[in-house]
Amino acid sequence: MLFNDKYGPWALVAGASEGLGAALANGAGERGCNVVLIARTESKLADVAAHIERTYGVQTRTLSVDLSGPDAVQHVIEGVDDLEIGLFIYNAAAEPRGLFLDTPDDELVRNVYMNCTVPTLLTKSLAAKMVERRRGGIALCSSGGALQGLRIFAAYGAAKAYELLLAEGLWDELRGSGVDVMGYIIGTTLTPEFRRNMDVTPDVESSLRAAGAQSPEECAARFYEVFGSGPRGYASDHIEASFAANASLPRAEVVAALGEHMQANFG
Repeated sequence: MLFNDKYGPWALVAGASEGLGAALANGAGERGCNVVLIARTESKLADVAAHIERTYGVQTRTLSVDLSGPDAVQHVIEGVDDLEIGLFIYNAAAEPRGLFLDTPDDELVRNVYMNCTVPTLLTKSLAAKMVERRRGGIALCSSGGALQGLRIFAAYGAAKAYELLLAEGLWDELRGSGVDVMGYIIGTTLTPEFRRNMDVTPDVESSLRAAGAQSPEECAARFYEVFGSGPRGYASDHIEASFAANASLPRAEVVAALGEHMQANFG
């Protein structure tokens, strides 16, 4: 079965204005799906949409929605109500950074809302229609930070763990319905936002690459290779192997070592 026969005719990608989200949206277009792109900045969405239409000859729709806003779920559902969404990829995220006790309450609430509440409610709405049609796919983009507690990003990692386990549970619940679900675990990805936040020089990029960092395009290509193969997918063999190795070590050792790494690089 062709990709767009199983997961089309429309793919919906949240967080699609640049970086990995844009690469995932391009991947859907390349496979023959029309694409709905969601993010806050309309001008960036328009640029990505124009590229997809020009390159792949598919239709696009852009929805300028702040996914941390109180009416985000309603805006998205209303914005795609007339479309048959066969693939839903939630790549949007809030990412509070800093020691937990120093993080403002509103950032912690935004983290839970955008990383947990919104994908939960969107998934429920879209999955119900997919089950009726007996075909479709849902991917919740998680993080290596979901696999253990993480200093500096404790609340973010906890929210991403929720997304990962939600996807795995739904994979099991919806098996046999024709709907594939996956939690996609992403490591360091050299997105424009990451480059801005980390001031990535060529030397820094070389070091990050040596440690397994990927471009958004590499991460998206891997997604389309592994999607539909099970409840959990990894963005690279390196990420999967490193976390498999960590799983065999004492938990305190893993959390403390990664905490030291995060403090040195992000503290």
